[in-house]
Amino acid sequence: MFICCKTKNKKIKQPINNDSEVRSFGKENEQQEKVVNQDQDSQQDQKSQQANQTEESQEEIQNVVNQIRAQREQGQIKESIDLEKVFVNGLLAEDLPIVYFIEYRWALHYTGFLGGKKKVMPKEINNNKILTVEHKINDTIHITIDNDPQLQPGIQPERHYSLLNEKAWKFIHLLYGGGPTITIDLDNAKLQTPQNEKEESQVLQDKECLIAQPIDKINDDPSNFNPLQIGTQLELINDAATHVTATTILPLKMPTDPQIDIRFSSNNIEDIDSTAIENNSNQNLTGKTKRIKIFTKIPIDLPIIGFNNPKYNCYMNAVLQCLLSITKFNNKILKIQKQKDRQFTSAYQDLIKLIQGTIPGSSITLDLLSYICQQKFKVTQQQDSHEFLLFLLSQIQEELIGKKNIEKKQELEAWEVYRDRNPDIITELFTGQIVIKNYCLKCKKICEVFDPILDLNLPIQNVSGLQEIKLNECLNGYFREEQIFNDWQCNNCKYQNKFLLRKIQIKHKPQFLIIHLKRFAQFPRNHKIQNDVSYPEFLNIKEYCDENVINPEYKLKGLISHTGQINSGHYKAYAQRQNQWYEFDDDIVTIDKKNRHLNDKGAYIIFYEAI
Repeated sequence: MFICCKTKNKKIKQPINNDSEVRSFGKENEQQEKVVNQDQDSQQDQKSQQANQTEESQEEIQNVVNQIRAQREQGQIKESIDLEKVFVNGLLAEDLPIVYFIEYRWALHYTGFLGGKKKVMPKEINNNKILTVEHKINDTIHITIDNDPQLQPGIQPERHYSLLNEKAWKFIHLLYGGGPTITIDLDNAKLQTPQNEKEESQVLQDKECLIAQPIDKINDDPSNFNPLQIGTQLELINDAATHVTATTILPLKMPTDPQIDIRFSSNNIEDIDSTAIENNSNQNLTGKTKRIKIFTKIPIDLPIIGFNNPKYNCYMNAVLQCLLSITKFNNKILKIQKQKDRQFTSAYQDLIKLIQGTIPGSSITLDLLSYICQQKFKVTQQQDSHEFLLFLLSQIQEELIGKKNIEKKQELEAWEVYRDRNPDIITELFTGQIVIKNYCLKCKKICEVFDPILDLNLPIQNVSGLQEIKLNECLNGYFREEQIFNDWQCNNCKYQNKFLLRKIQIKHKPQFLIIHLKRFAQFPRNHKIQNDVSYPEFLNIKEYCDENVINPEYKLKGLISHTGQINSGHYKAYAQRQNQWYEFDDDIVTIDKKNRHLNDKGAYIIFYEAI
């Protein structure tokens, strides 16, 4: 007998006419229980995984704190500061809720200490300055409502406090001590904005990003602070009064190496982008979000900064200055989710964020990229800029899609097939396709082979007397029809040709065309071709393209030039940012007022952007 739960109160027994009803009901209960158990197991696994990650994070923080303390005890102050600077910036860059208070003057002193502006190490954190008297005795404070009585009345962000994420707070708190720990419930409490920024807030899209702001002056009296409006960039170079701190409700950001003075020409300092303040003066603060992100709109171009060259880094510096000038590339790569197995992608993302938080006119060192590239590009040897460019782009592409599938295809759909198999930003922005046309002497037909390319490797004719060569002459040499004396079997008639006629054309043009001039030759001996190569500001490649290619016009976007010999030389870059051309020579950055980017005869790699 089976008593239905709906008739139990009536105490009426009902006979079962079909035993399958009982079995069906029991089966449904079993399935429901199974689903519930699976959900519970999944939740337990997630909690366990989160607990393990938290424990690993705590251990990592503790290990770094121990290492910094040991270095300080041994008198290795500079080494400890370098380690602390890299580690805390990594913590601040993590996408975590920014809910931990830190007293503003202490934060300024801490930023100045890591930046080399303050010689005295910060004392204990004193968050009691932003609390009312009756709450200063507590070890932990949690802000849950607007105008919480635990906080001093009238306090404002970036005048009395800044916010940072949990990991950054735990690291700084563990290293320096003090307190108390103050957190905020973002779902219930709204933070007061400065008086001059009480306009309606707006939540910006993911493409927007953080810019750390300079503070005009540091003074012991917080009432003298004049917080900059979010999004501004001042005409600054490094000096003793310049500090990089967070802006309203932003995590702290320290410059990587603010003690290195960038060497501008005397005419260049006054020309640092003076329109930035006007362009960004109407930016509003974002309001309350569940995972709070206070962002400014992504700048059209990155701040103008230099890269230090410890010894042989000019090849890397030049490549990165050109890539960083391609705004589409920067925007798209910032949207990519970070993963542990994407070290080159993550390193480039971190570099962009570091530059966004660096004072215009300063210089930084590319420690992370140099470190992860050192197995292939040894820091004790000179390296090739073109080799590094292809290596970096290929590594990012491989991290995003796996090993590249670069098969030569003989179908017209080859380009669509390649793009489908390689749906990444490298393919989208830099990859084009050439078609190799082989002419059979017997059947008189053309066999086509399609091949994706990242760049055009153009040979330079080594003309005696260092005669100037035009870029179009190099293109003509690359794309001209040639007779090749090699055995080749026709795919159509299978005839074994003793030689063939071959012609190359561009089948699909890339958004950004990279041209590599092959200046370094190995035959009959290793040497550099020193001939000057002239190149146009606007390039039309129609004569080198298949008839179906439309709008084959390009404009100059960047340039890498090489001076010196094959075994001892120097790279520098020219790139366009903020509607202005700049010359990037490691940490020396100058506005290119004389248009040297149009007539540098040592051109080695040329970047063109499709019009």
